[in-house]
Formats: sequence, C-alpha cells, structure tokens
Amino acid sequence: MEKVTIIGGGIAGLTAAETIRKSNSEVKISIITDEEYYPYSRIKLSKYINSYINFEDLYIHKQSWYEDMNINIITSRSVEKINSSSKEVTLDNGDVLSYNRLIIASGGYNFIPPFPNVNLKGVFSVRNIHDIKQIQGHIKENQVKKVGIIGGGLLGIEAAWGLKSSGDFNISIIETAPRLLPRQLDEEGSLILEKLINDNGITVYKGDGVKEISGEGLVSGIELNSGTMVEAELVIVSTGIRSNLSLAKDIDIPVNRGIVVDKYMKTNNEDIFAAGDCAEYNGMVYGIWPVATEQGKIAGLNAIGIREGYKEIVPSNMLQVMGINVFSTGDISEGSSVIKYDNGLYTKLFIKDNSICGAILIGDTKKGFALKKAIEEKRDFSREISENINLLSII
Repeated sequence: MEKVTIIGGGIAGLTAAETIRKSNSEVKISIITDEEYYPYSRIKLSKYINSYINFEDLYIHKQSWYEDMNINIITSRSVEKINSSSKEVTLDNGDVLSYNRLIIASGGYNFIPPFPNVNLKGVFSVRNIHDIKQIQGHIKENQVKKVGIIGGGLLGIEAAWGLKSSGDFNISIIETAPRLLPRQLDEEGSLILEKLINDNGITVYKGDGVKEISGEGLVSGIELNSGTMVEAELVIVSTGIRSNLSLAKDIDIPVNRGIVVDKYMKTNNEDIFAAGDCAEYNGMVYGIWPVATEQGKIAGLNAIGIREGYKEIVPSNMLQVMGINVFSTGDISEGSSVIKYDNGLYTKLFIKDNSICGAILIGDTKKGFALKKAIEEKRDFSREISENINLLSII
C-alpha cells in the first residue's frame, strides 16, 4: 500500500491530507505534529489571547473526522531525522515511519530580534496554543495591566485587539516603519486604521525601534531608540516569521529562505514535497494562510501522482480589529491609478491596464473576495471605467 507521510499539522499539511483522501481512498496517510492538539486555526489564536480557549471553535475538524477519513494523526511527536535513501522518518521517541512520498509542511517559527534582555520573564511571541496559555498564566500571576507589543503588523494588531477586547489593559504598539501595515494598506488607509486603534485607547509609536527591553528578572518596560520608555509588564514580540528548515538541511535538498520547490511543490528529490510557510516557490515565502492552503493542495495531488502545477494566487489579508473589518488584496503599490468609492469607511481600487490589480476595503468588506477573483482573472473593465460605472456594483 502506498504511504504518504506529512510532517506538520498546520493548514498546509492538513490540506494536503484532505486533498489526497478526496482523490484516493486507499493510500495510507500519516500526519505528524509536535503539538498535543489536532490541527487548528492559528489565525484565530489572538481571539483567545486572554480568554477561555474554545477548542471546538479552534479545531478545523473534530477528532472523529480523522477516524472517518482514515487519516493517522500522530500528536506530541517531532521528527528527529529524515532518511531519504531508506524513505524513513525517525521520531523523537525512536519510532520509525516509512513512506513512499513525504510532504514537509513544518511551517515557520516566530523571528525574535536579539534585543538586549529579550529573555526576561514576561516576553512572549504568539505562534501556537502553548504560547497563549503561557501568556494567560503570566497575566494572571502578575496581574498585568500594561502591555507592549513590538510590531505593528497584522498579528501584532490582532494581539492588541484580542487583549483590549478581553480586559482593562493599557496597550502600546511599537512599529519601526513610519506607518501601520505598509504592505497591506496605502498611507491613507494606514491613517484610518491608526485612528481606529487610537480611538480604542491603544497608543501607537511609529518610526521608532527598540533599543532594549528593561527589567530585572521580570520585564518592566521597553526603551525605544528615541529614548522614550514604554512601561510594560507583558511584552509580545510580533516581528515576522522564518521557515523551519532544520529537517531539510539534514538531507540533500536545496534550501534558501525556505525549502526550494518547483510548481509541483516538489523538491529536487522526486519523492519529497514541501508546502506552506516552510516552502519557497519562485523566490518567495509568503507566510500567509491562503497560500499555505493552495500549496498544500498541490503537494497532496502531486504526491499521489496527479500532476497539477501551482498557480500563484493573489495574496489577500483580512483583519478584524477594533470592531471593524479591514481587507486588502493584490498590488497596492504606487504607479497605479486609483478609484475611490463612498463605501464603508474607506474603499479604494487600484487600476493598471484597465484591470483591477489591488483593493483596500475598510468597514464594508463584503466585496473583498469578489475583487480578489477579478484580479486573478485579470478582468478588463475598460468600458466600465470610461463610462464611469461603479465597479463594485458589477463585481
């Protein structure tokens, strides 16, 4: 019987398993995850940063689903070694699993810059359920009221909102860039988001980096390069991710920022594939949920001999924060013409060659994924643009 072994219980690994089972009822599928939990939605974690963790909401599938699908899931185990010549993986407890095809979906880890005193008690990052539980314990044990969040990206802002909506915290966000979400929003959109954040009592420091984290044994604050001291009894570092490459470096497959794969998500080894945050395709590691999902699907198909190439999807991001939805997709860089609509708090479409190439929606985001589809299809709106027709009405 053919065996496909999947390393990693994130969305890329799970999607690979789902895709394989939909196409083949016979192949033996094993998923190995180093967490004690069944695959869950990491994008919901910030919601529970200071709240009871509802596993029924977090889990993507119930335990019974894996039994029904005949998918063997091995929890609380990490892979110590891959032997590509014998087609075996060795687990941390000594168990050995054989495979015909291997999918590495080991994800990424949070990058923590080497700030002075970054190892003080009370400094955390958010990547998994264990991190959430550690943060909750620290808040309770130290009666935390003052929080500093280093990084004003999507995850940092979501963490700030998760805390603000769950308790009476004094929260500061520190962002080295001159504005929030520079990759997802234009300048005007960033200012609108910043005002929403400020109106909810959260302080934002922009264009200022961290000089050091202060405290003796226990964190007490963050000193910024400008000399400003931000008081904090809890610090959350949200400064991006890096690919987990340790397993790949032990075998003869190329790695760069991620595990290098072709359009079939295949490495230079015919029987080893990679997908998600650990994979690099066409020089890019995206580190976002929609890309990991699509790459997992392609890896799963090709692992069972169904040849289908990965088509780069238009990146999109949805942020629900301060009670407001924020959606962005596609190319929002300078050089496009723009169309603004009086829809929600802020709606802007970016146009190149009479097609929509990007969009930002703040407030009313109902048209978000229809716009994403229009971008992917490169729909021509030359007539509608020349006749000044509202594109939102026909998407």
